[in-house]
Amino acid sequence: ALAPWLARRLDDPELGEVARKALATLTFTRGFVDRAAFEDWYERNRSSSYTDLAEQKARRGDAEIAAVRAEYETGFVRQTARLVAAMARADSPDWAAIQAEVVNPEPEGRTAACLEALRGAIEPRAIGGGRLGGRGATFYAAQPPGRSNG
Repeated sequence: ALAPWLARRLDDPELGEVARKALATLTFTRGFVDRAAFEDWYERNRSSSYTDLAEQKARRGDAEIAAVRAEYETGFVRQTARLVAAMARADSPDWAAIQAEVVNPEPEGRTAACLEALRGAIEPRAIGGGRLGGRGATFYAAQPPGRSNG
């Protein structure tokens, strides 16, 4: 069998990376960092045919894509919120650009995260007597009851 033969080369300094890539292609599985990882996988999949492995990968594909997308969206929301906060802290904030980032429903959670970041960025200016001006003052004044208005 080709897979066990390749696995014996995983720990080889010269052939390990090539063996890892070949095993990923052959088994539709990534993550064989060493021979022990392959042995664990092989124990569970010893009787699976190449077609079985391909079908399993196809079924896992949607879940893997969803997980990657969720990870991307979480990072995107976090970075957009940081951008909004940085824009709001500028000497002359571009409130139209901030609004364009904040008032956007995609991905889910973006608006809430951006509003929280915006609040955190402008609240110290309002409390410390800094000049908010324009929409920043309007946003801060329009906070729901229970929020600190300085």
